[in-house]
Amino acid sequence: MANGPYWDHVKGYRKVSLEHPENVFFLTYEEMSVDIVDVVKRLANFLGYPFTEKEEAEGTVNEIVKLCGFKNLSEVNKHGLNNVFFREGKVGDWKNYLTDEMSRTLDEITEEKFKGLDISFPI
Repeated sequence: MANGPYWDHVKGYRKVSLEHPENVFFLTYEEMSVDIVDVVKRLANFLGYPFTEKEEAEGTVNEIVKLCGFKNLSEVNKHGLNNVFFREGKVGDWKNYLTDEMSRTLDEITEEKFKGLDISFPI
């Protein structure tokens, strides 16, 4: 990894997000996949620009979710230079790339690195 182990970055940001929740908005890809509308609302609140009742009633949140969704962004990105960053956009897609042994090794490292932190990856 270019700038150090992934786990150390996640652990550091998680700790800071707990110590200074007003400065760091921490979430996981899995969390977004469970309820993206809620995540977008929480992000807007975090940034100090919560949605009004009128905006919510008019579907503004859902429109933002649609515009920023994987399907739309991967289509837009086909015309750019970063298409390497888009694969399937599905939670658990790693199963198509890792062996069972690799998965167990990563699970062990992740459990060790995140021990004592409230980090979960809901599906």
